[in-house]
Amino acid sequence: NGLVTDNSARWISKARLPHWIEFAWDAPVRLGAARVISGFFTGGGVVAPVRDFQFQWHDGTAWRDLPGVHGNERPAWAGTFDTFETRRLRLGISATKDGISRIWEVELFGAQKPAQP
Repeated sequence: NGLVTDNSARWISKARLPHWIEFAWDAPVRLGAARVISGFFTGGGVVAPVRDFQFQWHDGTAWRDLPGVHGNERPAWAGTFDTFETRRLRLGISATKDGISRIWEVELFGAQKPAQP
């Protein structure tokens, strides 16, 4: 729900980086945008969002990279990308402030740009 004042409502990984979150659907979905809400609430604000991360989509045979994000400082990051269709998507986190990934929410949206031929 993106309620950033509730630190107990997050997914957290303290394992060695990279950290992975995978999404799967029974039927193909068309995606073209994402939003990631991350970090922890302290002192009246959110700090330590995930810094470096990348979405990958599965084409039925192999994982395909979407443009990566490096040096993110926004707790509520949002971006668009060329539309694709998939049954599987994953988010790979490769850098955080202290080696801990803290995610409140990952939102995925349909086509934002015209589909590529």
